[in-house]
Amino acid sequence: MRSDLKLAINASVKAGNIIMEYYRADYEIKEKGYHNPVTTADNQADAFLKSELTNARPDYGWLSEETVDSEDRLGKDRVWIVDPLDGTKEFIEGVPQFVVSVALVESGL
Repeated sequence: MRSDLKLAINASVKAGNIIMEYYRADYEIKEKGYHNPVTTADNQADAFLKSELTNARPDYGWLSEETVDSEDRLGKDRVWIVDPLDGTKEFIEGVPQFVVSVALVESGL
């Protein structure tokens, strides 16, 4: 489990660096629902995290706020749960109160 923690931390830091390339810069904003924006930074960080984490742990499932859900994850012992840019509204407003959220669930716990 310690190697999973190290992997999650390293991937989160790199995703944060991707997000910071867009912070207070030009990026696209879309609405994925009522008052639920998503930015280029969300999507780029999500794509990076999915690639990094699932390539390193191909037997683990994936659930992300920015990725279409797949029921495949339900049959996995471990599942990455991700919000690549938690605090998108603050990010858009230029308020520095946002994070990369990565969790690993084992056996549904």
